[in-house]
Amino acid sequence: MNDKNYLNKKFSYLLYLGAFSSCISIAGSNGVLAFMCLFFVLDIYRTRNWKGSNLDFSVFTAIYSWKAFTALIKGFYAEIIEVRELWDKLPSLLIGRFPMSKEIILRTLHLLFVTNSLLVVYALLQRYADFPELYQKLFFAQNLDVGKWRMIGYFGHPLHYGGFISIVILSCVSLSLFYKRYFAYYLPFLLAGVVLSGSRSYFLGITIAVFVLSFFKSKRTFVASFFLIPASFGIGTLLLPYFRERLVRVFEMKDLDVRFKFWKVAWDSFLENPIFGVGYEQFSKILEPLYKVGYIPHTAHAHSLYMQELAEGGFVGLALMLAMLVYFISKYIKFSIHEEDTLLKALFLGLSVTFVNIAFAGIFEYNFGAAVVWIQLTFMMGLTESYRKWLSRSNAQH
Repeated sequence: MNDKNYLNKKFSYLLYLGAFSSCISIAGSNGVLAFMCLFFVLDIYRTRNWKGSNLDFSVFTAIYSWKAFTALIKGFYAEIIEVRELWDKLPSLLIGRFPMSKEIILRTLHLLFVTNSLLVVYALLQRYADFPELYQKLFFAQNLDVGKWRMIGYFGHPLHYGGFISIVILSCVSLSLFYKRYFAYYLPFLLAGVVLSGSRSYFLGITIAVFVLSFFKSKRTFVASFFLIPASFGIGTLLLPYFRERLVRVFEMKDLDVRFKFWKVAWDSFLENPIFGVGYEQFSKILEPLYKVGYIPHTAHAHSLYMQELAEGGFVGLALMLAMLVYFISKYIKFSIHEEDTLLKALFLGLSVTFVNIAFAGIFEYNFGAAVVWIQLTFMMGLTESYRKWLSRSNAQH
């Protein structure tokens, strides 16, 4: 038996497990990721070829290297270990090493969409038909004041679920527009997941991302999107009270005031430490005294990817984050323009607008540290690179 084909075949089962477990259990996803690391090492041993880190993973490494450096230079040695968050970005490196055929990629994608669709259906049944909990209520987060109606999946917080499901739905939208229309059958279920998460940040990100996809599809689709998307928001506002409530709160000064308070603290922290920031994982400590006196409702983050990076990493930290977003958006758009294979083109465009989504949602949320978001995003990056490699080898053989 060919060792290479045998290893690739076994690795394909990990892709199926990864797609299945992604919305079920973060622990399961981490377990699959651990086995992927093992296969990665085995393949290096088999081929005696490290091949080096790809540029994509090097971009993530550069960001975390700066984060570790800011902790080191500020004397926060214990926080250096927090760069373990780089683990969440590993799928792009691990999966991309193994070329996978179109059939395997499609099976993985269908499994991903089916599993997520079924989870949304079960969540609705759990809420409205008193279906039993499996091991957690899908609309309730213990110890979190987020409201029982917002869907959290198995991730414990609606923003984590909102970020995760936004990646899944944008991949599906791109595939339905640029590859096969039958992928659109999943969209009602996935869209329900987005709406039920109640995440206004990702409402914004997904909306802009869909506009971008429609632009690349055709002028007709782009023009139609300017009517269909507002109409969808209008229908949702009329028919869904909780969706209407979330949209109305966008214009309430109470929510804006809370964010402005976080942003002001972050900006003041930056002004005091413009080069290195206050140090990796230190912003929450700055917020603690303000939380104790009731000035802010929590100490988790700055409610903005950019303000968080500016406060903790200074100008360099923000520049690295912006460079990462620009790099991935431009890379995948560039690759898609001249790509003839429709599946690969759809995957490229799906990834480009996913980073657009992350960029716009990041205005109001700190989403770089959310493991469930980045494991899924880099999983899709790995799938795309895996198929690109298989396609290149297949074309070379012919």
